[in-house]
Amino acid sequence: MKIKSLKFLYIIFSAIILGYVIMVNILSNNFFARFDLTQNKVFSISQVSKDKLRNLNDILTIELYFSDNLPRNLDKVKKDVFDIIDEFKIIGGKNVRVLRKNPLKSERDKEDAFALDIPAIDVETIEKDKIQKVKGYMGIALRYAGKSENIMLVQPGDNLEYEIIQRLIRLTAEDLPIVGIVKTDTAMYVDPRIAQWYAVEISEDVTHKRFKPIFFALSAFYQVQYIDLSQDTAIIPEISTIIIPGEDEASYFTNPDAIYAIDQYLMRGGNVIVLAQKISINLQKSENASISNTFLYKMLDEWGVDVKNDILIDASCGQINIPQQYGARTGMRTVDYPMFVRIPKSGFNGNVPPLSSMREIIFPWTTPLEISQNLDPETIVDTLIMSSPKSTFRKPPFRITPNQNWEWMFNNAAENELLKQYPIGIRLSGKINSVFSDTTLERPKDKELLLSTTKGSVIVVSNADFLSVDAGKPQNLPLLMNLTDWLTLDNNLISIRSRTMTDRTIDNNVAISGKENNSTTAIKILNMLLMPILIIVAGVILFINRKKQQNGGK
Repeated sequence: MKIKSLKFLYIIFSAIILGYVIMVNILSNNFFARFDLTQNKVFSISQVSKDKLRNLNDILTIELYFSDNLPRNLDKVKKDVFDIIDEFKIIGGKNVRVLRKNPLKSERDKEDAFALDIPAIDVETIEKDKIQKVKGYMGIALRYAGKSENIMLVQPGDNLEYEIIQRLIRLTAEDLPIVGIVKTDTAMYVDPRIAQWYAVEISEDVTHKRFKPIFFALSAFYQVQYIDLSQDTAIIPEISTIIIPGEDEASYFTNPDAIYAIDQYLMRGGNVIVLAQKISINLQKSENASISNTFLYKMLDEWGVDVKNDILIDASCGQINIPQQYGARTGMRTVDYPMFVRIPKSGFNGNVPPLSSMREIIFPWTTPLEISQNLDPETIVDTLIMSSPKSTFRKPPFRITPNQNWEWMFNNAAENELLKQYPIGIRLSGKINSVFSDTTLERPKDKELLLSTTKGSVIVVSNADFLSVDAGKPQNLPLLMNLTDWLTLDNNLISIRSRTMTDRTIDNNVAISGKENNSTTAIKILNMLLMPILIIVAGVILFINRKKQQNGGK
C-alpha cells in the first residue's frame, strides 16, 4: 500500500512539474526577457524600434525566405534572424505577423520570392561526401498597407534591426525626407522623362554617371532630387539635406548664383554635405595633379573650413598594381601607394553616432582640412575623420606616380614635426556666417540675403573619389549614408545603425593602437600563467586532503 501511495505521489509530482513547464512555455510566447551584457546592447531591441512596432496602425507581415540547405556558418545567421523576428512579433503583438517560407519546397513561395526580387544564391553543401554548389535563399520581405520592401540577401554581420526598422519607416511614412544631390558638371541636364516624351536620345548625365552609387544608395531610403544650379537659383526648403559631390568641372562653381543658392539654403536652416574634391586627377593626360580654386572653396572658407591645396600622403595606405618587367615579359606588382590614404577605425570619431561603427576607408588623392580664420567664435566644430599619425603632406606642384622616394618624404616630415594626424572630415554647427558677410564677394542684387544661421549644419569631407564609380568601393557608401541619416533623421535611429559588437581580443587592441603596452603584456602573461598555477594549487590541496584522510584526519 505504501509503495502504491509513493508511486501515486511520484505521478502527481511529475504532473505538477510538467504543468509548470507547459505554463512557462505558454507565458514565454507573450513575454520576453534578455540579459544583454555587451557594451552597446547589440543583442537588445532598441526603444525606438519598440515604439515603432507598438504604434503600427495596420498589420505588418514579415516574410522570411530561408531555405533548409544552408551551410553551418549561414545556418547560424538564419537562427539569429528568426530570433530577432520572433522578438519583433512579441513586441508588436497582433499587428505583426510572421510567415516562414521555403522557395525550394514550395513553388508558390518561389514565385513570391521572384516577384519581390529576392534572388536564389549559390551555397556550398556537402552531399554524399562531396562539396556541391546548390541554390539557397536568405531574404526578407515586409508588407504593410499594400506596400512592400525587401532585404534581398541577409549577410553575416548585417545590422538587421536597423535594416528592418529603416524599411518600416519607408512603409509607414506618408512622405519620405527629401535629399538633394547637386549637379557639379556644366553639361546641360535633360530630364530623362522629357527626353523619352520627345524621343530624344541623350547621353548619361556626367555627375550621375560618376556618382551613380550615391544616387542608388540614397534612393533606397529617401526621395532624391537632382539640383541643377545653372538653371535653379534657389533650393526648396522641403529638402532636408543637400550633397555636393566634388567638382567634375572647375568652371561650375565660378557662377555666384550657384553659391548664392547653396549659401542661402544653409542660412535658412538646411544641412549641407560637401565632398570637396579639390585635387583633380586625369591619368590619361598627365602624371601631375591640378588644383581647383572656385567660389565653392571661398564659401567653405567663409563658413569656417579651409580646404588646403596640399595632398596628403600616409604610411598607412592602400595599394595599387604597377607594371613590372620580369625578364622578357611584363607582369603586375602590388606596391604601397601613400596617396591612397587609409583611415583605420581609430581615425573615426567614435563619439559621433554615425561614425562609431565605421571600420576602414581608403581616400584616394585627398587633402587636409584646417579651421579657417573666418570661423565665428560661436561656431561649433566637430572633427569627424583624421588621417593616421604616420601622415604628412606635399605642396604643389606634385606628381602622383607611385615610383617616388616615399621613405625620404616621411623621414623629412618627421624631422620637421609634420608627421602627424590631419583632419579630413569636419562638421560645423551653431552659428555659421554667410559667404556674403565678406564684402569682397559681390552680393546678388534684388535678392533676399540672410547673413548668418544658428539652425543649419555643414559637413566637409576632403574627398569625393572614394564614392565614385572609378575609385570607390561598396563598403565606402555607409559613411555617406550614416552622415546623411545623422543630419536628416532622428539620432535615436542612427544609434541603431551604429551599434556593433566590439572586438575585445588582445590582438585586435594591439592592431588598433599599433603597439603593445604594459597592460596588454601583463594580461598575456597572466593568461599563460594563471591556469597552470590554479591547477597546481588544486592538486596540492587534493594531495593534502588525501594525506589527512590516510592519517585518520590528523
